[in-house]
Amino acid sequence: MPSVALRPTMTLGEVVGAATEGSGDAWLAADGDVLTLQQLTARAGDLAARLRGAGVGPGDHVGLLLPNGTGYVEGFFATILLGGVVVPLDGGLTERELGEIQEVLPLRATLADRGRPGAGRLDVVLSDGVWQIPGAPDSVPGPPAPRQRDDPAAVFFTSGTTGAPKPVTLTHHGLVRPLIALQRLHGAFFSGSPLERVRRVATVTSRHGTKLLRAAGRQTWLTVSPFRSMAGHQVLTGSLLLGHNLVTSAGFSPRRVLELVDRHRVNVLAGTPAMAELLLRIEDLSRYDLGSLLVLGLGGGPTAPDLVERARDRLGCAVTVGYGSTELGGGVLATRLEDSLTAQAETVGRPFPGTEVRIVDGSGADVPAGTPGELLARPPGSGADAPWHRTRDLGVRDGSGNIRILGRVDDLIVRGGQNVHPQELERVLAELPAVRRCAAVGVPVRGDQQVWVFVVPAEGQEVTAEEIRRHCRANLSPAKQPDRVRVVETLPVNEYGEIRRNLLREQAAGGPVAVGEENGS
Repeated sequence: MPSVALRPTMTLGEVVGAATEGSGDAWLAADGDVLTLQQLTARAGDLAARLRGAGVGPGDHVGLLLPNGTGYVEGFFATILLGGVVVPLDGGLTERELGEIQEVLPLRATLADRGRPGAGRLDVVLSDGVWQIPGAPDSVPGPPAPRQRDDPAAVFFTSGTTGAPKPVTLTHHGLVRPLIALQRLHGAFFSGSPLERVRRVATVTSRHGTKLLRAAGRQTWLTVSPFRSMAGHQVLTGSLLLGHNLVTSAGFSPRRVLELVDRHRVNVLAGTPAMAELLLRIEDLSRYDLGSLLVLGLGGGPTAPDLVERARDRLGCAVTVGYGSTELGGGVLATRLEDSLTAQAETVGRPFPGTEVRIVDGSGADVPAGTPGELLARPPGSGADAPWHRTRDLGVRDGSGNIRILGRVDDLIVRGGQNVHPQELERVLAELPAVRRCAAVGVPVRGDQQVWVFVVPAEGQEVTAEEIRRHCRANLSPAKQPDRVRVVETLPVNEYGEIRRNLLREQAAGGPVAVGEENGS
């Protein structure tokens, strides 16, 4: 049973210590390696002592260019124990790209699975499970470096769906408070008045039987989302540092994920909508024993309602959808197990415990339920005078407080003075069986905007622009009808499967794409 007592005043290093003391037998399984949290912390302490001997210390930025695995966790924990600032990075960065990051963030060291030498930084290589540090410095053991909760702990890069990724510095407090909120969210299902608990249990058992009631104890989580992303980081810390087991892999393969669920009796599978779509393309799911799976948690991008329904039916588990922010250190909104099936499929739920959200218009005034506006958020523990984070996402709140994301503020299409929300159009198009994925963007034309739709056919299916138009005419008002329809083989996405709409707008403005068909008005 997980037993990790967290306090808002803690630093991330103190959380690692508390988790190791309270749940040191929790384990991480990664591509053949299985280590307990106790072992990971001990190995991280040894690495920290060697890095300290090489001159790395409090406040130094340490780049982690490692795939998901025990080495990444050792490097992350070691940097925190040193009082350094973790900078998770893509191991595939070129030397030029790494050099550009070095100009923005003075990396004191890089930890990678191959040599990444650079002026002024220590090039540490993990080879066959052994850390190789230039000069083989003597270890300098010592206690964790004292840090304050407002000291920087990590720098993450945004996903870059609307442009180049941007660095976001997060303090220890900024990374600890989402863990506390996640812990409270998990415990909330079994809290409240006896009547409230009975109602929740009755709702969940009517849908999934009694197996979800096992969620009160230690769970085994699985994610292949990169730990360097905020989504992957949240699963890493939200499992191991809250007393749960974690299974991961350096890369994503649908069958590999199903094999890991079967082998390790995984209870919670966390991933992106794009990953879930690939899992559901596996026709022979019955060859894998997925009976242990309690929850599929989706986040990191827009989730189509029909995906939630299909995943629930085919995987035989509950499906929750979450919404997070790199700038806020993790989760902001999430659906609950007891929510209505409609809310679970069409919204990203309600705020995490202690998190505050608002929906505002262009002047910053709050709008009523049912009215679209920009989503603002404020993390737990913020004072009344604390600033609100502008997410730049458009959302609408229903009468129960659940929020549906309509798209990015920058993605809103304004045609003829009327607002067209891309996701509203995309939800309608996704109803067509022949459509696997689609995206709507606004393209400037003579002082106005046109609505362009890009459609990827389902495997083995054909779809024409006229079929798309006919479906839109039957289900959307004239103001929302597409001006142009293109059928394409693929959509440009980032590594997390999120559509890069800026590239679609550039394609539209630059002329016909290489593959597909176009129908214009």
